[in-house]
Amino acid sequence: MGQAVRLAERTTAGIRLPFANSETATADIVVAADDANSRVRPYISQTTPTYSGISVVEGNVRNARTATPEIHKLTGQGNSAS
Repeated sequence: MGQAVRLAERTTAGIRLPFANSETATADIVVAADDANSRVRPYISQTTPTYSGISVVEGNVRNARTATPEIHKLTGQGNSAS
């Protein structure tokens, strides 16, 4: 929705999410996918993030078939993780 969540309240209808722009939404499931230091997470879980020692680097090559044929040959339409 592109708006900041002010809090998350559990109700009998689901999880009520009031947003900074005064709109609200009710959901069955809330995914706090706004990074490791999520502002939403404390409203839905008491779990705190812990660094696992693993980092992820992601990249995208547009037109890989012609721009980098050797990478395209390696990954095809998928990806390569190691």
